[in-house]
Amino acid sequence: MIDREKLGSLYDRYSKELLVYIYSFTGSTESAEDILHDSFVKLIRYSIKRDVDEGNIKALLYKISRNASVDYLRRNKKIFFSELNEETNADTANTVQDKIELGELRQKIESLLSGLDEISRSIFVMKNENLMTFGDIANVLGISERTAKRKMSSTLSYLANELEKAGFFIIIFLLLFWHLC
Repeated sequence: MIDREKLGSLYDRYSKELLVYIYSFTGSTESAEDILHDSFVKLIRYSIKRDVDEGNIKALLYKISRNASVDYLRRNKKIFFSELNEETNADTANTVQDKIELGELRQKIESLLSGLDEISRSIFVMKNENLMTFGDIANVLGISERTAKRKMSSTLSYLANELEKAGFFIIIFLLLFWHLC
């Protein structure tokens, strides 16, 4: 079982990034905080039944948080995604028109993401919001790194094609997400 000191250390180390990850599913700070708390309680319960491998504890926390977030969405029949990277948006949007277009782009991307499968959305969020490596994403989701990269590539291609159909300039989209691949 994980002792109190170790649990506190894990919470200090991972709670902020897990909160961002969970928030990307729920869209609610209050719900994200509740799910984060529940995730650590589930980790304690898990550690009572099984030995927890120190090398995979981050992946385990992400998996628990992801499952708890999906359960929340199913119970509440909601799907939300957080805003795109605000620092990139602030640097890119110099005029009021640019800001309006970026807002529309954000809304369109969120709408398109909500139609994707759970794994593709998770990969996109983990890479974009948490800047996780594909190796870490693969570990969390229980897929190969190659599959994570392939799904991210497919997601970005899909988004680019759909945004182009909707009349958005693909160059803006590519500038926002160049760091993802």
